[in-house]
Amino acid sequence: KVFLIAYVITGHIAASYGAIGGGRWSYIEQGNDFLTKAVLSLFVLVAYSFLMGMFIFIAGYFTYPSLKSKGVSRFVKDRIVRLSIPLILYYFILGPVARFITLLAKGEDITFMQFITDSYQSGVYGHLGVMWFIVLILLFSLSYALFFKFFPDGFYKPRNDLFPSASRILLFVVLVGAASFFMRIIFPMGGDFTGSRPLGSMVFFGTSFFLGTAAARYQWLDKLTWENSKPWVITAVVAMVIPLILLI
Repeated sequence: KVFLIAYVITGHIAASYGAIGGGRWSYIEQGNDFLTKAVLSLFVLVAYSFLMGMFIFIAGYFTYPSLKSKGVSRFVKDRIVRLSIPLILYYFILGPVARFITLLAKGEDITFMQFITDSYQSGVYGHLGVMWFIVLILLFSLSYALFFKFFPDGFYKPRNDLFPSASRILLFVVLVGAASFFMRIIFPMGGDFTGSRPLGSMVFFGTSFFLGTAAARYQWLDKLTWENSKPWVITAVVAMVIPLILLI
């Protein structure tokens, strides 16, 4: 998680200084040379491929044992309290402050009281911002709790205790990739909340969460070895080279 958080910070710095897709970011000081844009854009593209999905996978991984030990009722209560409090604080306090600072960074000449007054008059009482992540985790957690209540043993009954085969993983990747592709057509990147990454990546994010719960249920991480991961490490490296070729 420390590595992922560091990547989040440096990724947004890259958006400020020339990466593709940084046009809506809070602070922009882009370089115009090709090398800067190419390096920073590739850095961000790699992040998009796994970063938030990995955060959500971790959330799903720890959801299953928590749900199993607490039970559905207590788990739901604890999760709502734990996630809704920071969500409310950010939406009504930290979010508007961050939005105000963004306007100042973009050259707006406005006081904080003017900003608050204008926001309320226009019907904007808060700012969700980065907390879309918390909203998704809450929705996924409650959905899985409902599933767990009716199917505590799960849908899938593995024939053995082995790690999933390469053919099953490949089929899964193809199906999720195709579904994600069509979702991005419906909700293209770079729009507002209803047309940006949360919805455009909903297939990927939802899959990541429920993969995490399955990994915890069937102890997949304990069974993960270099032999069964090597083909996918090579595949990932090849996949990362493709955007470089396309960019050049």
